[in-house]
Amino acid sequence: MSKQALLVVVGLLGASSLQAQTEVGLGASLVFPVQDFKRSTKVGVAGSGMIAYRPAGSILGARLGVAYDVLKGKETSLGKLPGRNILGFTLDLTVHPTVSDDDEPTAFSPYLFIGGGFYNQTLTDLASGTPKLSGSHLGINLGAGTTYGLGRLKPFLEIEFQSVLLNGPNVKTLLLTTGFRYTVR
Repeated sequence: MSKQALLVVVGLLGASSLQAQTEVGLGASLVFPVQDFKRSTKVGVAGSGMIAYRPAGSILGARLGVAYDVLKGKETSLGKLPGRNILGFTLDLTVHPTVSDDDEPTAFSPYLFIGGGFYNQTLTDLASGTPKLSGSHLGINLGAGTTYGLGRLKPFLEIEFQSVLLNGPNVKTLLLTTGFRYTVR
């Protein structure tokens, strides 16, 4: 059964005799809380890293990501609400709609991604900012981005929706990320 699953994955990714593309990247984000979460939390920041793989000539790829979000609590009439630090590990399916006939990258290279992950959320103490309460949860994410450039080092820009699935209201954020990707090959 596992051999069949591996063959299906390789077939879906469109394995080719041409050279595959492997990228590593680092980014920085603005993290915007959305829906119920924005009532208690200010705009935050995040740092992220990723490694992506796409077979040559294929529009499909995969990437592993890690991010650390820092969000501060808002002031309310009842006092300051706790902040949240979120460490996330994700696995995404990527779709690159523009693959040229000769498998050479174009200057702008847009992509879409969807996936899920494991998120550890820590509430911070109001007075000291030290960790107070922690919990791990599954989550989902989806978004779009583009790289620019023809060299091995390329800047990128992404917008991503993320939802950490909790027992109560989910922690939903919108991330605007910029950074650099380096093509390892």
